[in-house]
Amino acid sequence: MTYRTHLTPSLAEALPASPERAFAALGDASAVLVHARSRTTDTSVVDLGARGRVVRKRWTWPRRRDRLKGALRTTFAARSPARREFDALTRLHAMDGGPFAPQALGYAEHRENGVLRACMLVTAEIRGAVDLAQWLIAEGIAPERYVAA
Repeated sequence: MTYRTHLTPSLAEALPASPERAFAALGDASAVLVHARSRTTDTSVVDLGARGRVVRKRWTWPRRRDRLKGALRTTFAARSPARREFDALTRLHAMDGGPFAPQALGYAEHRENGVLRACMLVTAEIRGAVDLAQWLIAEGIAPERYVAA
């Protein structure tokens, strides 16, 4: 099993230095607010104590079928979805004219025999932001059944 983390200094201060323990600390953080949830992902606001609240997007592949389907996309050479989103958010945040995305604070990966088993992306929380599903309901565009519980 291998664990890898890439964290900004402010996030690294709030987590253990060991990649394995940092991954566990991020994964074990209790959700303050759940924005979205599916079989393989969840996006939640979590409280990291001294670091404060951050948004954690977590990918897990609990079913064997999900792992087999994604095995070729998540082998040694492939970047994890968390790393791809981290890179994209970092580029968007640095664009001229101001940040166009939340600030990416880091990502963490867990691989077994080179195959990605789970990963997480951590971004800064944008106070007062509303997720798309909640906004659609508030505007009367979408029924409540589309909102994650």
